[in-house]
Amino acid sequence: MHGRMRCIVIALILSLSLADRGSAQEPKSAEKVHWAIGCYVVEMGAWTSEIEMGLDSVFLTPPGVLFLDTTSVEVPLAPPDLPPALRVVPLVPWAGAPYLAGSWRPITSYEGVSLNWTNGFSGFFVNAERRGEDLEGVAQSYWDFPREDQTAEIRLRRIPCGSVRDLSRELSGRRG
Repeated sequence: MHGRMRCIVIALILSLSLADRGSAQEPKSAEKVHWAIGCYVVEMGAWTSEIEMGLDSVFLTPPGVLFLDTTSVEVPLAPPDLPPALRVVPLVPWAGAPYLAGSWRPITSYEGVSLNWTNGFSGFFVNAERRGEDLEGVAQSYWDFPREDQTAEIRLRRIPCGSVRDLSRELSGRRG
């Protein structure tokens, strides 16, 4: 009987910890960034560098439509003083999907966000400021080997999340 009781206690502890994990995923900072949460079409200018990217161009390609979520994500090697990283959800198929994971954080010094797409070594980040309902800023590449960094202007144009299905059909023919 003692062994059976121990199994019940262990099962109870595990179920409580799993239930608590679900509620802990929404960070306390979510109320501070409620204005940013939602769906966006990504409009990106040309990268400044003229170097031939070849197959590496997938590391500089954001999803065409995305959702800024409130679910926390783990970002390895992130400095501990940063606010929690939140999930970026691609809403249409895109070339970088097998290679890049997206996350975002609020920028607390002004109404803005910092987005990052990376495979853990290479990728690009965006610092964007709120402009009405949209976000505008600059994307910058980074590499785990010697290569010139590139920059590009970027705009995240807010759209109603209900319109994503129609947009994804339209964009899936243009972006891969």
